[in-house]
Amino acid sequence: MLGASAAIFSVASAVMLITPLTFSIIFLAPVGAVALLYFLYNVAAVYYGISGNVAYISHIIGFTLGIPFGISWSKKWKRNLGLSIILLLVYSIDLDNLQTYHSSDTVAVSAKKIWNSNDIVELISCK
Repeated sequence: MLGASAAIFSVASAVMLITPLTFSIIFLAPVGAVALLYFLYNVAAVYYGISGNVAYISHIIGFTLGIPFGISWSKKWKRNLGLSIILLLVYSIDLDNLQTYHSSDTVAVSAKKIWNSNDIVELISCK
């Protein structure tokens, strides 16, 4: 089965190099950071051999084929690529801090309520 996802990745990489600060309402992040995030996710999926109905290698190829178009259509592509990388790092750090802040108390209390030591032993021993 063939899909248009590789073409979408091509457009995403070109947009990343042309207008990286365009904000995505769906992902609540700049488009450049989202494009890099999904590219890295697909690289990790190929590296770790995740299988399924997703053509991860096609996404990577589509992303890399879109880069020359972004370079040819933007005179400031180096600056825009740098901005995208910086925004991805800032976005990742913010999400990590937000997750750490919200999950530190809630998860520990919930885990204590749900699991006790006997449940864990039974789960590990498959009784």
